[in-house]
Amino acid sequence: MTCQELVDRLPDWATGRLNDDEGALVAAHVAVCDECSAEADVLHALFHARPEAPAGLAERIARAASVQAEAVPEGVAKRTWRRPAWALSAAAVLVLAVGATLLLRDPQGIEVDSVLEGISFDESQVWIVDDGAVAGAPVLDDLSDEALAALLKELGV
Repeated sequence: MTCQELVDRLPDWATGRLNDDEGALVAAHVAVCDECSAEADVLHALFHARPEAPAGLAERIARAASVQAEAVPEGVAKRTWRRPAWALSAAAVLVLAVGATLLLRDPQGIEVDSVLEGISFDESQVWIVDDGAVAGAPVLDDLSDEALAALLKELGV
């Protein structure tokens, strides 16, 4: 076991929470490593020097919590945030306005041909190879030329 592997296990070993196999590995390392041994000594000292909880502390805490819960008047409840009645309508109007703005504004596209004029490039470098899968090409692959022509005519292309 290396010092880096020991770092996470040392506090559990010092407090006796490791299983026998891991505890034996840590003990073997601590026996031969002065740095880890010093750190283990500090952890042992801290663990044994910690103060003990007063007798009955858990019961007193539970009793105080139940008394405090009973002291809250019944009519007083935790306030919860409630959405105003108009919020959903306002959100719908906002989505409609933003969507309409995006759909109806004039496209400000760049003419690709003019930008790429004079630049030699391989089309496979520009377009995604599986671009057809996004556009629905697998669905259209099985159509005959006549069916594709009828589809294009129906779409008005």
